[in-house]
Amino acid sequence: ILCLHGKSNLGASFAARLAPLRQALGAELVCPDAPHALDGGFSWWLLPPGERSFTTPVFEGWAETEAFVRRVWSEQGPFDAVLGFSQGAILIAALAATGSLRTPRREATSSELSPLPAALLLFGAAPPGPFREALSQPPGVPEGASAPHALHVVGRED
Repeated sequence: ILCLHGKSNLGASFAARLAPLRQALGAELVCPDAPHALDGGFSWWLLPPGERSFTTPVFEGWAETEAFVRRVWSEQGPFDAVLGFSQGAILIAALAATGSLRTPRREATSSELSPLPAALLLFGAAPPGPFREALSQPPGVPEGASAPHALHVVGRED
């Protein structure tokens, strides 16, 4: 399971919080640090002053984030599921909106794409501002493939 932490967090601390899930599922969790340093942690993108991830028209550093996730997917995946918390959950929605959850297979000679994850687990997500329109018409699922299942968990404080 690829696990994407929230804003200004660390992959290692997210992995520690997910330890009970790892034990319950007996699953391998891959929890990388996001590519942008912020406030002693890392973030998946940076925001213009006064903006939130669901209001901004742009995610600063998006190209680097997308390339980073593709690299993790290619080098350590493919993954059966993607789990995101807060900004990590918004990232999953943005990746789904842009069709970026699929990356070329590891074989350098193959242009075939790796399979979609079977499940998307979003905890505390909001629609990603720059991709709100794209989410209303997400890319199609390739012929012969099944769409991933999605679980959205939103609390009163989210």
